[in-house]
Amino acid sequence: MKKRAIRTDLLPQQYQATAEALLSKTLRAYPHTVAFVVIGSVADDTWKPDSDLDVVWIHRGRRKRRWYEHVDYDYDSPIELVVFDLKRVRDHFRQHSPMAHALQSGLVLYDPEGLHAAWRETPLGLPTRHWIDNTYAFMSRRLVWGIDAYQGECHFHRRFCKQSSDCHCAVSDVLCRAVWNLVRLVLVVQGCVPMSKAHTRKLFVDIIRGSRLQRALDTTVMVHHEKRFCRIEEAREMIYLGKWARARLRTSLGEPTCLK
Repeated sequence: MKKRAIRTDLLPQQYQATAEALLSKTLRAYPHTVAFVVIGSVADDTWKPDSDLDVVWIHRGRRKRRWYEHVDYDYDSPIELVVFDLKRVRDHFRQHSPMAHALQSGLVLYDPEGLHAAWRETPLGLPTRHWIDNTYAFMSRRLVWGIDAYQGECHFHRRFCKQSSDCHCAVSDVLCRAVWNLVRLVLVVQGCVPMSKAHTRKLFVDIIRGSRLQRALDTTVMVHHEKRFCRIEEAREMIYLGKWARARLRTSLGEPTCLK
C-alpha cells in the first residue's frame, strides 16, 4: 500500500522545503515511522520568523546508533527533531506529561495509522506525581552540574582572561536546559502545562513580578533558542533563576531524591 504523503504544506512556507527534504529522507531510512507531529510555537501559532520548527518523530523498533547520519540531520538547522519510539509515547500519555499534552494538540504532518485521533480522545490532566518527582530529581542533578561548570569556568576566567574582549569562556548548555525545565516544572506544580516558549513566558510573568527573574528567564529562553553555551554573565543570571525555581519546588515537593 502506498504511504500517505507528509503534509508539509500545513507548515508556514519558510519551513516547507527543508521539512520536506528531512522528513522524506527520514521516512525512507525508517519505514516503520508512525508519525511526524509538530509541537511548540508553530503548533500553537506563537512562532516568529527565527523560531525553530519542533517535530516529534515517532517510530517503531530501534534506531541506528548514529541515526542522524542516515538522514543528514543537522542539529544547528531550524528543524529540531524530537525522537521517540511508540512505547515511550505511550509512557508519556500514561504520565500525562507535557509532551503528551503537546502531542495531543500538535500539528499532524504524517499519521497513516490514525494514532492522533486516539490521542485527542485521551483524557489528560496534570502530569502525575511520578513524572513530576522524576523530572525534579533529574533536572536538579543537572542544575548542580551546571553550577559546577560555571564555577570551573569562573576559576579559569580569573586566571587567564585579562580583558573582557579577550574572554571566550562558555558554560555548558546543561545549565540552560536544567534551568529551563525547572521553571517549566514550577508552572506544572502551580497547575499549568506550558506548551511553547511564548506560552511558558506568559505563564511565568502572570505568577512572578520580579524584574530580575523575568530578565533571567528571557536570557535563558534566548540561549536555549540559539542552542549554544552561555557566557559567564548569562550563566550567573540563569543560576539565580535556577536556584529560585529549585527553592520553589523544594517548598512544594521537598528535597529531590537525587540530593537526599
